Amino acid sequence: MARIDPLGRRTDYRYDERGQLTSVVESSGRTVDFDYDDEQRLTGARLPNGGTIKLEYDHLSRLIARTEPDGNKTTYRYGPRGELLRVVQGDRETRLDYDDRLRLTDIELPTGARFRRKIDALGRLLEETSPDGHVTRYDYADGPANPRGLLSAVTRPDGSVSRARYNSESLPVEWIDPLGRTIQRTYGPFDLLTASIDAAGHATRFEYDHATRLTKVINALGETYTYRYDAAGRLAAEIDWGGRATEYDRDAVGRLLTKTLPDGGQWRYTYDASDRLIEIDAGDVKLAYRYDASGRLASAEVQGEHAHVTRFAYDRNGRLIGEDQHGELLRHVYDADGQCRLRMTPRETLINGPTSEVAGEMASNFLDDEANRRSIQ
Repeated sequence: MARIDPLGRRTDYRYDERGQLTSVVESSGRTVDFDYDDEQRLTGARLPNGGTIKLEYDHLSRLIARTEPDGNKTTYRYGPRGELLRVVQGDRETRLDYDDRLRLTDIELPTGARFRRKIDALGRLLEETSPDGHVTRYDYADGPANPRGLLSAVTRPDGSVSRARYNSESLPVEWIDPLGRTIQRTYGPFDLLTASIDAAGHATRFEYDHATRLTKVINALGETYTYRYDAAGRLAAEIDWGGRATEYDRDAVGRLLTKTLPDGGQWRYTYDASDRLIEIDAGDVKLAYRYDASGRLASAEVQGEHAHVTRFAYDRNGRLIGEDQHGELLRHVYDADGQCRLRMTPRETLINGPTSEVAGEMASNFLDDEANRRSIQ
């Protein structure tokens, strides 16, 4: 079986006698191969860079181990009701606990830090306690302003409260912040947002086309920002508040080829056989991107009057640990729980969390994402 895209590039899909996908071959020659056991469970994948991922299962076909191309192994342990209890990576173990309805209530990270959750009879989150003891509470007041028992208030650890009201379709129509300021929203057909009114009464209005695509934003001064689309529904032009147009030209598979600016200048985009952006030509300046064998961004080069190169380094798990620009190194330092704690340059160190949690972790633990925070908005 093969698929040929509008640019004529062929991708082959190969199957065995059981109908299981065994390989995917791109026109560039990049190939991924898949292995299965006698019970038709996926047991391995061989990647284009030569690396292999291995999967293991128990007698109930639950995943119990995954081995990465670098040899790192993660194991999974389950309880009597099939609930995931342990995730073990080397000497690091994450523990999970549940209530009698198998709802997750407690997460203990490898450092011993714990996140706790309280759930009501309807499965709604009532309370979250962070490892430092800070508690966030969630309320679901029933009534005309909340006919379906949706989230109506969030009380943060500092005692501040944000509230929400809904219409009969369960769409949020009011947000009231801790200072009592109210933001209102109105909706039209298909539940599309038609207006947002701030606490001062200033309204921003929204218009859509027959395909429910946003076509116009009108601010409180009556100025408009307009969006236009091509026949395939892709953004073709933007006209800003001052009437200046930016236009977008794409190829048959939707990749952006040219962006024409209001002054007539153009940015041109080039891609490799794997659809990765490799160059942006802005006229006097070019940006060139290079990737490693695993498909990760290896360098970004500015070519022109102020030429320079930024190089990126990763750890054995493929996680970003350093950026080198003009010989100046920016290091990302993470704790054992994967929380970003330090960003270090030759001139300063930025701390993102309690310094006591960073001690002893600076040398070997890295990850490049940030903690998510829940918000009523």
